[in-house]
Amino acid sequence: MAKKYKTTFLKQVLVRVDFQNALVDYEKGINPAVPKAIANIFPTMVEHKIKHLQVKIENTQQSMQQVEQKLWTYYAKDRKKHTRIEPTDFYIQYDKYDSFGVLKKDLLLVFNSLIKSYVELNITRIGLRYIDEIEIKGEEDVFDWKNYLNPKLFSDLSLPLKKDRGFISRAFSNLEFNYGDHNLILKYGMFNPDYPSTIKKKVFILDSDAYKRDNIPNEELETVLGQLHDRISTLFENRLIRDGLREIMNDR
Repeated sequence: MAKKYKTTFLKQVLVRVDFQNALVDYEKGINPAVPKAIANIFPTMVEHKIKHLQVKIENTQQSMQQVEQKLWTYYAKDRKKHTRIEPTDFYIQYDKYDSFGVLKKDLLLVFNSLIKSYVELNITRIGLRYIDEIEIKGEEDVFDWKNYLNPKLFSDLSLPLKKDRGFISRAFSNLEFNYGDHNLILKYGMFNPDYPSTIKKKVFILDSDAYKRDNIPNEELETVLGQLHDRISTLFENRLIRDGLREIMNDR
């Protein structure tokens, strides 16, 4: 997020870029110039083999066949972040997030290595996603979030609870926002790690996924990324969280 806290509840951060066309000769391996260019940040390569079903049409007859595909993932030294390059996209996943500045630097490193090694990589989509897993310990009422979150996020948790009507075991919702040239999907609620048992832990998920789907010039990648980050940050700070949560993130 834009505001710097001593700590956050970020569980995972992802950024992804999709291309119109597949990387040339992808099935033969990634162009060696790419891993060489990103080796200082992502030095460890792991090859994966996945199997999936593919439709085959021959002489008007349709059949399904199982095909094997290779994917290449490049990990940072501490394994806390990695980038995976797929036929028509690549993404970077952070299990330990430092800052937006680092994310932007990593993204441009991988992206620039690809466009130098492959021709006609036209961007069709850019996505940025922040997943917060807010856990409050030591409070008896697991459904009371008024000091930490916008009450509209958890209003459904105030429904009368009676034993003969059952207890809440999961409360999860999503909102989709259209901002004209970009979109944002917000998934939120108490997903409950103990599901289908009743909710016992005070854990709330805020999953903000902003994206732009368009023919995006390569030189606009950084600008669009900043736009998506600002959208998520503004929503988080101005509409989702309260001062009680800010105090926790500043005091820890």
